Amino acid sequence: MALTVTAPSTGADAARPRVGIGRRLMLGFGAVLALLVALAAIAAHQVNSISESLAVVNDVNGVKQRFAINFRGSVHDRAISLRDVVLVTNENERAEALREITRLEEFYARSATSLDAMMATGAGVTPDERRILASI
Repeated sequence: MALTVTAPSTGADAARPRVGIGRRLMLGFGAVLALLVALAAIAAHQVNSISESLAVVNDVNGVKQRFAINFRGSVHDRAISLRDVVLVTNENERAEALREITRLEEFYARSATSLDAMMATGAGVTPDERRILASI
């Protein structure tokens, strides 16, 4: 036979109903579950924000970068063709190198026109980018 000793309830304890261990566990797990749901909502919002930022990097900055790569490639290839014009002794090879220089010049001009059109719209263009383009 087990003896149980209980303290007499006084003012504050008498007004508060006794909550069993089962109910306390349920409340604790419910609170953890609510925090998990809130964390999932915050994480989903952050993922959407990151996705939008990456879309700007891909769709806007990637295009600008492609134009810059085109410029660099055209100038580089023209320098090589110019070297060929100076070094070759065969007139056919010289004419071919001159045609290549003309083709690369047209490619550069097309890229410049496209970049200028993109910069004129102002979509995703920063003042620093405008300043840099103007200095080129």
